[in-house]
Amino acid sequence: MVEQIRLVYQTFMNILYVLLDPLLAGLVLYCILSINRQKKEITTLKHKINQLDNN
Repeated sequence: MVEQIRLVYQTFMNILYVLLDPLLAGLVLYCILSINRQKKEITTLKHKINQLDNN
């Protein structure tokens, strides 16, 4: 009986990992991309500020 419960639990956890793995990878990728986009926006804003200072 305990062995059956352990088997069901392990199967459930394996399915959970298979489902969560792509979600976690996507979340990390999304965070990296959004950080890069914010960096680009900051640099363009800095350039605009410098242009205004030079005028």
